[in-house]
Amino acid sequence: MLLKESSTPLWAKTAIIGALGYLICPLDAVPDPIPGIGFVDDLAVMALLISQIYAHINDDIRNKVDAMLPERCRDSFFVMISNAYAAIRFQYEIRA
Repeated sequence: MLLKESSTPLWAKTAIIGALGYLICPLDAVPDPIPGIGFVDDLAVMALLISQIYAHINDDIRNKVDAMLPERCRDSFFVMISNAYAAIRFQYEIRA
């Protein structure tokens, strides 16, 4: 949804496309088949992306995404994103 919004800055759209490209690319900083740590770099990329673009997810975008999701997923999707953002912010505050 953010990619379609005209109010979303170009850097945010580029970050989304870059992160998705990194996730599907078979060449990673940490190879995915390694048990236990294979997806750590993927999670780090997604955490960085969420922390950078969260401010651009407004109520209009939430409503559009809600309309696309099955009803049983609607509340849990944004709760999951909000919790991920809160965890990332918490980690930054601890380090600062």
